[in-house]
Amino acid sequence: MKKRAIVTGGSKDQFPAIAVLIMQIANNCPDMADEIVIFHNGVEEEEQIRINKIFPCRFIEYTFPISDDGKFGRAVWHYFTFMLFCKYECFRLLDEYETILWTDYDVYILKNISELMEQKEYPAKFMTNTLTIKKFNENIYSHLDELKDVDLLYGLSISCGIFVLKDSFPNYKHFYEECIQLTMELSDSLSCAEEAVISILLQRNKIKVGHIPPEIYCVHPKNYHGGEEIKILHAAGNPKFWNGLYYEPWQILMKQWIKMGGEKVKNNRFMVKRLIRDVLPYGVVDYLMKRRER
Repeated sequence: MKKRAIVTGGSKDQFPAIAVLIMQIANNCPDMADEIVIFHNGVEEEEQIRINKIFPCRFIEYTFPISDDGKFGRAVWHYFTFMLFCKYECFRLLDEYETILWTDYDVYILKNISELMEQKEYPAKFMTNTLTIKKFNENIYSHLDELKDVDLLYGLSISCGIFVLKDSFPNYKHFYEECIQLTMELSDSLSCAEEAVISILLQRNKIKVGHIPPEIYCVHPKNYHGGEEIKILHAAGNPKFWNGLYYEPWQILMKQWIKMGGEKVKNNRFMVKRLIRDVLPYGVVDYLMKRRER
């Protein structure tokens, strides 16, 4: 019998944040999956052993399948890394797992979310919407002839912060290959890259998906004021829990991870990029004056 897996992934310098996610799963929904699959780019074996003491985890080192990454729009590399595209691997994992739930690691799980694994009506569930056009930059207008078969305004559009796939997903291996191919074809126009690509391919392949309500499973911590129905806080955008957005329950788990011998999140790209973008062009004094004028 095929197993069920929770899947996540990120750069090795973000691994402590992934560890905090694993702790949330162990605390709130330990029976939800048989194991957690973590895509990474070089997590040390010692750290892998440490995290397996919390929950059974399988580590897969991710290799970006596109050799020429120079064509991608600035937004892709400015806000993300190539690890963004490891979400495509979830389709190939359906060879091994009956059900897969992907979750980003910049979340805080408030309570059991096992019900997301139980849906059987659809081969996939995403947070759904419209306006796929917003997931591209201005270069998309040079690709409109190639996309005449899809509706970029009112057709299905999805978000990938959390989603579920079943092994009943039609031609999932071919869907994975299509993801890679379309990513290469539209690379210069992508902004929310993987979401844009998957949205288009779901439309093209006429695959019906279920809806994950964001008001329950994707609430920003700044908008959270309690509420029994809310199950996941998602620190979408910047800052994150580890670089400026303080959320005490998340910090408590990070302290527990450090006590186990783990490290803090090293990467502070958001703060560094903000410094480069906002301060250096003006000088520190000019920048402070500029802030006062706002």
